[in-house]
Amino acid sequence: MRNIELKYPHKNKSGFVPLVSPRNSRLKLIEFGTVTLSRGERLRLPCAEKEIALLLISGRCSIDAEKERWTLGPRHDIFSEFPWAWYGRGIDGFSIVARSKVEAVVSATPAKAREPHVCAIAPDAVIERQVGADTYARRVRTVIGEDFPAERLLLGETINEAGKWSSYPPHRHEKDSPPHEAKLEEVYYYRTEKRNGFGVQRIYTDDGRIDETHTVRQGDVCVLPRGYHPVSAAPSSKLYYFWVLAGKNRKMHVRVDPQFAE
Repeated sequence: MRNIELKYPHKNKSGFVPLVSPRNSRLKLIEFGTVTLSRGERLRLPCAEKEIALLLISGRCSIDAEKERWTLGPRHDIFSEFPWAWYGRGIDGFSIVARSKVEAVVSATPAKAREPHVCAIAPDAVIERQVGADTYARRVRTVIGEDFPAERLLLGETINEAGKWSSYPPHRHEKDSPPHEAKLEEVYYYRTEKRNGFGVQRIYTDDGRIDETHTVRQGDVCVLPRGYHPVSAAPSSKLYYFWVLAGKNRKMHVRVDPQFAE
């Protein structure tokens, strides 16, 4: 078993905080960070030659890009309310203006398209599914899915009830073998319903070269370049995680660990 850096702890900073990217992790495509702004603050983010998505965790903000303005929010509770999001590609950058205290996550990957494509995604466009059963039942919200005209990004949210598992039965997406599996790297960003809440994230591979278990708390991040990655919530608190995947083949094709196949 080899220990590698897969967990990146929360950084309590304002503004834009880059957390993981190909520069500091085993990721090859995804750049991920957080935005925290006070009411009235404005932040400009460059995104030339990238596709980028912002998802609102809490608050209300405006997005300015390409001489247009979109309003996202308000969002008060990630566990009961669907998200607002914004997507941009083929532009040099965009600005965020906080209309209240704002928390958001930002994901980006390289993009080839030069024709601008910008849009907001309202909560009524988000699809929520009940996935699994019994001790691994969870709610999965798809914000940017296969049908969305992105180049590489797929993203959404998962809500774990207290004491339950998700990403279960354990699955992976590390090889392009359509229609059975797609090569997609992934990032998880966690939030807990209660201040003392936590989750447990396992990441392991068939050959055993990776087999790690991490305690994850408010604002922590895990990178999933390959391997199976089940996650559980402590019995005392619901667990939320934002997930973003990226790959050449934007298909949610996964391979379930044969040890746990039903």
